[in-house]
Amino acid sequence: MEFQLDLIDLLFLFSAGLGLFTTVALIFQKSGEIKSKFVLSGLLILLTFILGSYLLEKTGLLDFNFITFLSLQAFFLSLGPLLYFYICQRLGKDFSSSPFLKHLIFPISFFTTVLFMGIFGAEEAALAWLKSVNVNFVFLFFSFTFFHLALYCFWSDQAIKKEMQKPYRKKDDFFLTKIKWLKRLNLIFLILCIVIGSYYLALMSGIYYSYSKGVEWLILISTAICIQTIALHAIWYPQALTGFRKNQKGVNNTKSGLDKIRVQQYMNEQQPYKTNGLKLSDLAGLLNTNSHELSYFLNEEVGMSFFDFINSYRIKEAKEQLVQYPDKTILMTAYDVGFNSKTTFNRAFKKHVHMTPKEFRLKNSGSTL
Repeated sequence: MEFQLDLIDLLFLFSAGLGLFTTVALIFQKSGEIKSKFVLSGLLILLTFILGSYLLEKTGLLDFNFITFLSLQAFFLSLGPLLYFYICQRLGKDFSSSPFLKHLIFPISFFTTVLFMGIFGAEEAALAWLKSVNVNFVFLFFSFTFFHLALYCFWSDQAIKKEMQKPYRKKDDFFLTKIKWLKRLNLIFLILCIVIGSYYLALMSGIYYSYSKGVEWLILISTAICIQTIALHAIWYPQALTGFRKNQKGVNNTKSGLDKIRVQQYMNEQQPYKTNGLKLSDLAGLLNTNSHELSYFLNEEVGMSFFDFINSYRIKEAKEQLVQYPDKTILMTAYDVGFNSKTTFNRAFKKHVHMTPKEFRLKNSGSTL
């Protein structure tokens, strides 16, 4: 079988190969956030499959039929959820697998249906049904793909804007580089969405058959640009993609994005430590971050565990109350500053002050703190 690849086909072939190479490099990269790497790899694989299907059809190795078309639509429908999840993951949102899978229910169900259609030979029956209800299936699927991807691009943009507006976020060079990358990534997928939208408009206006090849090429070129953008950033700005940066000695670390001064200001002004039974996840929510990042911030940048950090504020407040209100019982003071028992209060107080609350009150009676 003889076939020829023109210049633009070679561009697609190069982009597909680059996508596979970058995917392998990301998967085997030792540093970086595991979820971010695998989701970005998933995006690259889908984009590579889209380009690869065109090349396989061009070379005659793939029969482009109704099932192949629907499979490609399933790939396109998976791009939006993966893009949104990757951006949210890089912004520090603590996603569990459950809410993420909800976004993939439709594309997975769609692909499973297509798979069963192919296995049981239901392609002709599906086409016959579409014709019976007088539906242009190309128009139907591309219009839905356009609105689906547009929605996820919008959600991704909103997530980035919300992150930029957080008052306790440390906006250093690393953070700004990450934000620029995420904006750029969302932009190229928005361009892909617009191109798909032009396909939809061409079908709707009836000029599709005059310009079908050009519109299809625009979609493939946009797909290739997506792959190349991710690959180039993986080379030049790997820290933006994976979440790791280098310190002055060149050793990888993962400094949190929390601003120490602003966190201290929040603790002093809002006094969340007075909440009885305050948990790490509770404080993380108040600071618009996740438990993992807050835990890292406290351990590595503050040098305390979560409970020592909270108790340090509680003890400071308790010391003031013990001196200022000599008639107030120690138990009431313990409850007021956030402890749930006198025993826990005494233990924490002695750990921080090296004496009991009663001894501290007697020693400082008549003085002001």
